Amino acid sequence: MNSTSHRIFQLLKPLSPLVLEPLKAVAQTANSLGPPYFLAGATARDLVLQNIFGRPPGKLTRDLDFGFALSDWKEFENLKAALISTARFKPDRAIQRVLYQRSAGISVGVDLIPFGGVQDGSVISWPPNNDFVMNVAGFREALESAIQVQVDTDLVIPVASLPGLIILKLFAWADRKHEKRDAPDILKILADYADAGNEDRLYTDELPLLEAAGFDVPIAGARLLGKDARRIANRETVASIAEMLADPSLKQELLNHLVQASPRSDKSFASHCTLLLDNFQGGFTDDNRSD
Repeated sequence: MNSTSHRIFQLLKPLSPLVLEPLKAVAQTANSLGPPYFLAGATARDLVLQNIFGRPPGKLTRDLDFGFALSDWKEFENLKAALISTARFKPDRAIQRVLYQRSAGISVGVDLIPFGGVQDGSVISWPPNNDFVMNVAGFREALESAIQVQVDTDLVIPVASLPGLIILKLFAWADRKHEKRDAPDILKILADYADAGNEDRLYTDELPLLEAAGFDVPIAGARLLGKDARRIANRETVASIAEMLADPSLKQELLNHLVQASPRSDKSFASHCTLLLDNFQGGFTDDNRSD
């Protein structure tokens, strides 16, 4: 899947109502207000890998994450108020979250993550006390590289591409690596990228990558993912991720978390994870030095 494609992707497998209903409710309100937005997080991961390309699902989640490009905090308050005014959402204790009321006793958490004009560098600090800080590095690139997906007969929404998601997930892992919750997503995207619409690329335009990997398709796919992520990243993002992966102790910690993200723990699987991460790093850095 080339993240720069302008095609509208169709679903091989329909979304479950538990995902589709809150997704449509947010999209309809966002479309009426007009701010640029995209679907992010684990729901975007599974929508792309499972519902578009038929890959096995990742770790189950019921929550949805959206990024919104906003000019100021007033826009965020208006967005949140508009969602609540539909009577389908209610506030949550977390300031960035609303709860979609699906039925009695069943709700879906929806995180609304603003970026753009509300940023201070790569972070946002939530008013009024600025005591809740969130890193939104990579959100602009994820928005600009989002793919268009027809999620229902009358609705097409922007969804973070896999190169956009891997950037977001690497920053998220670095910020909260003690929680280890981002490692399964990183591993899933690294391992499945070749099978997410990219195998033809590996046998044509990107054949040298496949040859260099000894025709190991998943490993070549990880290197291609690195190249594609680098292509959409701005200068600051490139520098930050390259520095992260160049730090031996930090990279080893990430690798350990990737291995721990799977039921497998044998040496062969650990070696496979090492090859995936090394090839992603190679694609992100060495293969793009002339960019």
